Amino acid sequence: MPMNPVQTSAAPPALPLVTLIAQLECCESDSIRLLGPASAKRLQQWRRHQEDPVRLAAFIRDCLRRTSVTGWALHQKGGLSLEAIAIACGAPLFTQQDVDHARETLGLVAGHAVVARR
Repeated sequence: MPMNPVQTSAAPPALPLVTLIAQLECCESDSIRLLGPASAKRLQQWRRHQEDPVRLAAFIRDCLRRTSVTGWALHQKGGLSLEAIAIACGAPLFTQQDVDHARETLGLVAGHAVVARR
């Protein structure tokens, strides 16, 4: 099973399509195993875009905006979330805004958010 990219110290700036697909397969499997089949229903559509990394990233970005609760719950249970994938991939597939959103969803910037509110 691939290591959760959020836990690695230095992820590559962009992952090859083969690696992205392997991580999506792991994410889908983890979602079904840890959260149940209903949680992975939308995610299972990623295969429609597996030949085109730009469309695949757009699909992931769309899912990130819709499934923050699912990503957080999956991450808390030790699964590989779309948010972790977006963080690991970074540019050029995902914008800094996408990565920031993913980090916020996973609670990786909570300390910064608290300081900003003061």
